[in-house]
This record gives sequence, C-alpha cells and structure tokens, in this order.
Amino acid sequence: MKSLLLSLLIIAPIVGSCNKTQPVVETKNTPSKPEFKAYQILAHNPTNVNFSPITLQQLATLLKLDQISGSLTEKQESKNFSTANSVWTKSKKHPLKPKEINDWIVKNSCGNFTEFYEKMEPKTNTIMLSSLCFHGKFLHSFDSKNTIPAHFQSSPYGSSGIKLMRKTGDFRYFEDESAQWLELPLQNSSIVMWLALPRKKFELNKIEGKISTEYLSTVEKGLKDHQVEVSIPKFQLNQKLSIKDLLMQLGAEFDSRSGRSNFTEIAQIASFNMNELGINAEEENGTKSEKESSGFSLRSNKFEAVQPFLVVIKNINPDEIILLGRVYKP
Repeated sequence: MKSLLLSLLIIAPIVGSCNKTQPVVETKNTPSKPEFKAYQILAHNPTNVNFSPITLQQLATLLKLDQISGSLTEKQESKNFSTANSVWTKSKKHPLKPKEINDWIVKNSCGNFTEFYEKMEPKTNTIMLSSLCFHGKFLHSFDSKNTIPAHFQSSPYGSSGIKLMRKTGDFRYFEDESAQWLELPLQNSSIVMWLALPRKKFELNKIEGKISTEYLSTVEKGLKDHQVEVSIPKFQLNQKLSIKDLLMQLGAEFDSRSGRSNFTEIAQIASFNMNELGINAEEENGTKSEKESSGFSLRSNKFEAVQPFLVVIKNINPDEIILLGRVYKP
C-alpha cells in the first residue's frame, strides 16, 4: 500500500551545552507552549529541522523516573502513528548490548534506520530512545508528468538543483502580511500537513518567530478553499540533529532538571523523503491526482516553494502538533 510514512527517532542521553550562534529565528514574543520554544531553539541555526513535540514530551516524562535497572519499553499506537519509548541502563547484570538496541531501533522506526551503534563507549551509562512512526497518504497526489527540473535557493548566495512537483487545484489556502499557508490533507484522517512560505524572500524567520498556539489558530480559521498553483520540491531530510541541551534549556516547562544526570549524548535522527505520492512512498510513473485542473491559471494563487519553508503536521481532532519542521536544503 502506497503510504505517507514518517519516522523520527530521538536518542537521548543528556549532558553538555549547545553551540552558541546568531539566531535565525526573529522572536518578538515568548512562545506560549514549550514545543514552540523548543522549535525556536533548534531553528537558531540555518539548517533543516525535524522536531516532534510528542516524542520530546515523552522523553521529559521518562527523565523523571527515579530508578531504572536493565531496560524499560512502552509503546502506544493510534490510527495514523505510533510512538515507542525505551530506556537502557548499564549495570553489572545488564550491560548495554549494541545489537539489542539496534534491533529495537529497526523495529520501532518503520525500518528507516538499521545499525546505529557499532559498539558501546565505556562512559555510556544510560540510553533513552523515543520513536515516532507516522503512516498515511495524501488525499490527492501529484502527477509525476508535471514534475520539472528547477533550482531551490536556500539563501541569497546559494542554490541547488531540485525536481519541482506541480499541480493546480482547489486547496485550503491562507495568507497574511508575512506568510502563505497551504494545507495538504491525508486520506481518511484528521491529520493534515501545513506548509508555510514567507511573503518576502528569505524571511522564514519572521514566520517562525510568530509560531504559537494563537497564531496557528488564526491560520486554521483563515484556511479556505482557493484555486492554487502549487509547486513543491521533492526532497529528502535524512538528518542527525544534535539537541543535547534542549530539555535543560526548556527548564520548568518540562521539569527535566529533576531527571537523572548520567546521560552521555543526545541526538535526533529523522528520515523524510517526499515525492508525488507522499513521504517515503513508492514512486510510479504518471501518477494522476483526482483533484487537478488542466494547466495553470493566471487567476490562481501561487504557492511556489523554491526557498526555505515551514512544515507542520497537525492532528485536528484531538488538537495536537505531531511535527514541526523546516526545509532549508532539500
């Protein structure tokens, strides 16, 4: 079955501090929820970002546990995605075994990751794993015959070649003084993908600085059916993101300072491959959308993602954000 597939794996032993760089995000107000603050911390560097508030909150909960010996695993499943969490603690009776941990990673990351640990460093005492596996497919796919070569400009000084997917049709669309928003719904699901482009080139930081519960509520209310010429790149985000000090920087919101202090690393690994059918979906020649107009209309709104853009995967009912991301280099 062709499906939209997203996997996100967080490996979380904690100690150390993030590198200090000039912020990319332009923040005018303090975000109202910790997931938005966490995203803005990660978005300070000009790079791709994949971040799951769900898995971060689960990590914070596990950090509060006082005593863990051996391993601890829990898993939760819903219609479109599942989460799994595991804590591995070294002791004389329970040494950390790379093969055992790698097998867990393969099983709980939709098969997108194979071997992560070749050997275990002596200083590694406790490893915490949290994974998100997301399944679905777009309600209306793109026609691969309309995909063309193009260039994606990450900054005023650099660009790269891409394959640009194109279609014209009725989409839920919203724009304000700083952003264009486009909704891509999933089949038989309350989960949607939102993409956001800055109205002025290379000013995605102004959108990211506004991200909050109130702003996304405004976006949701403003999304209406419009004729839109959509151009989105096929892209891959295979990323190991260091978020070593993130929980500690969030402080009181997640209460992570009450957790154990013998963690030795933290990294987030995400695999994200978008094509005409969805994410990590098997490609077919001539895939035809059910909801597509013939040709491009001058009267349509244009949504042309050939510069950095924001990705939000959101559950409408219940209201929760599954993923916040940025495509900086496809």
